[in-house]
Amino acid sequence: MWRPTGNLELRICPGGDADFILYEDEGVNYAYERGARSTIPFHWDDRTRTLSIGERKGTYPGMIANREFTVHLAGTGASGDKRVQYAGRKLSLMLK
Repeated sequence: MWRPTGNLELRICPGGDADFILYEDEGVNYAYERGARSTIPFHWDDRTRTLSIGERKGTYPGMIANREFTVHLAGTGASGDKRVQYAGRKLSLMLK
């Protein structure tokens, strides 16, 4: 059976603003049709080189409440990687 991990790697390719929504559910049944799912919005502001991670919406059984995101900005090498702890609340991260 598939099990989610607490760490996700995000790769940012600069060059323009971007938006993304991370969608998650149990992955093993149709409970998402009854609302058992979560979404996390992301926004990349290319001018300020800021990644905004929005507030999580929704929940499902077995959901990982606290995550670590490893954020990599393309073209910066491993020295540009940043790790951030995410507990479902909005946060911003400036990248160089």
